[in-house]
Amino acid sequence: MMNSRLLAGAAIAAITLIQSNSYAGVIDFEDLSLGTSANVGASMTSGGVDIDMQSYLWSSGTSTSSGHADIITAWSGTSFGNNQVFYPNNINAVFDLAGTVGQQAVVTIPYHDGGGNVNFLVNPALGGSIINVGDFTDAAIDGATINGVSVSVSGTYRNGVITLTGPIDQVLIGGQEVLLDDIYWGDSLNGDLNGDGYVGLDDLDIILNNWNKHVVSGNLAYGDVSGDGFVGLDDLDIVLNNWNNGTPPTPSAIPEPASGLLFVLASMCVARRSKP
Repeated sequence: MMNSRLLAGAAIAAITLIQSNSYAGVIDFEDLSLGTSANVGASMTSGGVDIDMQSYLWSSGTSTSSGHADIITAWSGTSFGNNQVFYPNNINAVFDLAGTVGQQAVVTIPYHDGGGNVNFLVNPALGGSIINVGDFTDAAIDGATINGVSVSVSGTYRNGVITLTGPIDQVLIGGQEVLLDDIYWGDSLNGDLNGDGYVGLDDLDIILNNWNKHVVSGNLAYGDVSGDGFVGLDDLDIVLNNWNNGTPPTPSAIPEPASGLLFVLASMCVARRSKP
């Protein structure tokens, strides 16, 4: 019997291009060498965005410049990230969108928080004190409007996604045991889970690899495009309905079978995969 990926691939082959918006980009830290490290005053660049390192505030309010930001693989047991992740260890990282790729209207930041306090501020160039709290779900962050940008947090204090909406120039974020990965910026293309500006087999793979799993709500890197915290038929439907939208990374010709065949193949793909 054909495996589910082949069946699903055949099923979605008939969906045609109907939409041109795409994620402007994703900061996935895979373009940096494993082990890359930066101290206060230094910087690194990922996904075309400069990341500048600044002093960190401990929970007592005391500032430290002894921290460092590292590119590592996620700690065992965290179930977070795809390969390499960003670890701001007692340091604040300022993601300078406006200075590199331009002001953005939407930014999503998946995180893992292993403990300690966190620092956060949107558009620090506009002023305001660094928010120094126990975790990202604190009311000073979740549900707040910071320098004209609305902030919402889905998930838990341990694993979640920060969504920013508004005129976003810079984002300052730091922690003691915080990991970050797959930070999306720009307009969203529904179904584009890997942020390459195209809905295709790579996005389908993300769905299938996380099938029937409960994940952090809205974490695209784990396939929850529907935002319900579960990877299943709703997420697959969104990918199928937006199949071939955007600009392919490399040109390819896609056949167009009849809609009846599409329905049959899609049904075969999900017949034995249903939401509990």
